[in-house]
Amino acid sequence: MVKATSLASIITLMEVTGVAARIISESYRAIEVFVVAGAIYLTINFLLTRLVQLVEFRLSPHLRQPAAVLPATIEGEAH
Repeated sequence: MVKATSLASIITLMEVTGVAARIISESYRAIEVFVVAGAIYLTINFLLTRLVQLVEFRLSPHLRQPAAVLPATIEGEAH
């Protein structure tokens, strides 16, 4: 999911599932806890992916579309 930070992604996944396992051992609600843990993991990865895309876009001018050039108007010509 996060191509540039795969090690950080694995560490995050292990932390989220570790906390989820502790909550499950206390509450015995496995499905609810894993659904929330999955949502947290997807949110973190979505935000990190968008952040990396934004930084990549800002640092790569060749990826941007050139600004639209408006046609020059001739004096005396009305539109």
